[in-house]
Amino acid sequence: MSSLKTKDSISLYNLFYDGNVTWVGVYKDKTQQKRLERDPNSLNYKIADYKTWFRSTTKGTVKEEKSHNVNIDTDGNIASVTFDFSFWAGGKKGLWGKESWGLVKINGEWKITSVIFSMEQENIFPEPNRQ
Repeated sequence: MSSLKTKDSISLYNLFYDGNVTWVGVYKDKTQQKRLERDPNSLNYKIADYKTWFRSTTKGTVKEEKSHNVNIDTDGNIASVTFDFSFWAGGKKGLWGKESWGLVKINGEWKITSVIFSMEQENIFPEPNRQ
């Protein structure tokens, strides 16, 4: 997602539907277990919206999301995109997991209507090597 590296909000925002967009991340079990050890009240999920996420993500060091194993399923009007991702800050991997987008085609343009993802912290459980 080059708009993260370039901090280009216009390009990123244009990918999304104008109405409400679901944005929910769930911590995977090993990461959540460590989080609970530090704070027994830690929720295993976080909810945001793409604009808030973008603003907070583009502060500080250069950030980048890398994706692989992309799978697209569509009938031409709706689509789901799933992929493995890793999130990097300052050249260091911080998170990895699985991500899924729901999309609709509006006036000939694909728009993201939902983003759901799982997260594992690299320092707690390093991402296994890909085959």
